[in-house]
Amino acid sequence: MTFEGDEIQLNRGGVSGTGIEEMTFPLINRLYSDNEHILDGGFIKDADHIKKVHFDKGEGKLNLESGAFMNCPALDTVTFSGYDTVVVGKGAFENTSLRRLEFYTGCQFTTDMFKDCDNFQELVLGGNVSALANSFRGCPLNNVIIADDSISVAVGAFDSCRTLMNVNSEPAFDSSTGEFNEKNKDLIIKYFGGADDVGFVNEYVMWHVKDIVSRCINDSMSDMEKAKVLHDWVCENVSYSPKTYAAAEDHNDLSPFLTGVTVCDGYARAYNLLLHEAGIETCQVNSSNHIWNIIKIGGHYFHVDTTWDDGDKIKDDWFLKSDNEVKAETSSHSKWELKTTSSLHSFQSSVMPECTYSMGDCNTDGAISVADAVKMNRYIMGADSVDSDDLVLYDLNFSGSVDVFDMVEMRKTITEVTGLGDIYSMKNWLLGGDGQVSAEFDLNGDGVIDVFDMIILRQQLAK
Repeated sequence: MTFEGDEIQLNRGGVSGTGIEEMTFPLINRLYSDNEHILDGGFIKDADHIKKVHFDKGEGKLNLESGAFMNCPALDTVTFSGYDTVVVGKGAFENTSLRRLEFYTGCQFTTDMFKDCDNFQELVLGGNVSALANSFRGCPLNNVIIADDSISVAVGAFDSCRTLMNVNSEPAFDSSTGEFNEKNKDLIIKYFGGADDVGFVNEYVMWHVKDIVSRCINDSMSDMEKAKVLHDWVCENVSYSPKTYAAAEDHNDLSPFLTGVTVCDGYARAYNLLLHEAGIETCQVNSSNHIWNIIKIGGHYFHVDTTWDDGDKIKDDWFLKSDNEVKAETSSHSKWELKTTSSLHSFQSSVMPECTYSMGDCNTDGAISVADAVKMNRYIMGADSVDSDDLVLYDLNFSGSVDVFDMVEMRKTITEVTGLGDIYSMKNWLLGGDGQVSAEFDLNGDGVIDVFDMIILRQQLAK
C-alpha cells in the first residue's frame, strides 16, 4: 500500500487486522507543529501482517512515538529515506521480528528502542544520523553498514552487541593477520574504536591475548614467573591515558591492545585476560575510583596493581600484596568489591578472595620477623620441608624458585619492616667482620658486647 498526498491522517489502530504487508508513504499523521510530524504510537502497533514500511517522501521532522511498531510479529524491514530528521521513541520497535533497519536521513536514537527485538540483524546508517551511547546496546546485530562517513556515533552505542561480526557486509576482523579488515579499518576504528563487548572487537582482543601469551610464556615456567612476565608486559606496553577518568573509550578491553593507551580499567582488564589465558586464577576488583586485580599463586591470593607499577621504570611495589598491605594505602585501595567488566571476563569467580598473607610471611603468623628468616634458611639448607601451597611466600624475588637470592630479599624486607639491620650488624661484628657497633648494643649492661647481647636483641625483635 502506497500513500500519496500533501497531508495524510492515520488513526490509532489503522493497520491492525487489515492484512497489509507493505506500506510506503510520506506520512503526515498528526501535525505537532508546522514542520514536525508524529507517527501515533497506536497506528501500526499490533499489526499482525505488516512486513515492510518505507518513509521516503516526507519533509521536516518525523517523531516516532514510543511503541510505534510495538508487537508487530511479521515486521522485517523499516526504511527511512525522507524527512530531515527522525526521532525514534523508547520501545518504538519493541517485541517485533525486525531484521533490517535503514536510515538515509537524519535520526536521533534514544535508548531501549529495540527491546526484545531478537531478530534485529542488520542496520544501515547514513545521512545526519546521531546515535547516543547505548542506542543499540545488546542488539543481536550481525552487520552494520556505514553508508555515510559523516554520521555521529557516540562511544558505547554498540556496546554488548556480541554477535556483531560484519561492517559494510564484510568481516570486520581478519583472523589471519590479527587486524581489522584493511578495507574498512578507518571506519571500524572511528566508529568502534571505543566499543566494549562487541563481537568482532572481542575477537580482536582475544587474538592478541593469545598471541602475547604464546610469545611470553612457555610450559617450563612456574605460575609465579608467568604472573611476573605478564605483569611486566602490561607495564611496558601500556601507557596511562592523559584524558580524564571518564573518557569512555579508555574503559574497555580493546584500548590496551589497539592503542596501548588506557586507564586503570584497561590495565586491569588486560592483565586479567592475559593471566586467564596463561592458566592463572584471576579477577578484577574496584574501589570508588580505581580498579586492579587479585590473582592466585600456589595456595594464596594476592593483590596486583599494574597501573601503579607502571612508570618510567617498571616496579613491583604493587605486585603480590596482602589485604592489609593494600589497605595501608587509604585513598584508592582501602576497600574493594568484585568487578566483571565484560563477557570476556565471565570466567571470574563470584566469591571474593581473601589475600591473607604477605610475601615473606613464611610461617603464616601474620607478621614478618626473624622467625620467617630462620624458616626460610632452614628450607634452603634442606633442614625443613614446606607445603607446596606455601612455597610462594618464600619466593621474594619472584623467580619461581627459592634460593639464597630470596634470603637476600628476606633480609631487606625484615630490615624495612622491623629495623632488623641491627641484628646483622651485631652478628657481623661478633664474627670478626668489618663495621662498628655502638655501646647501645650492650643490652645486658655487663660492659661487654657479646653473644648474650645477640640473644637479647633477637628476643626483642621477635616480640
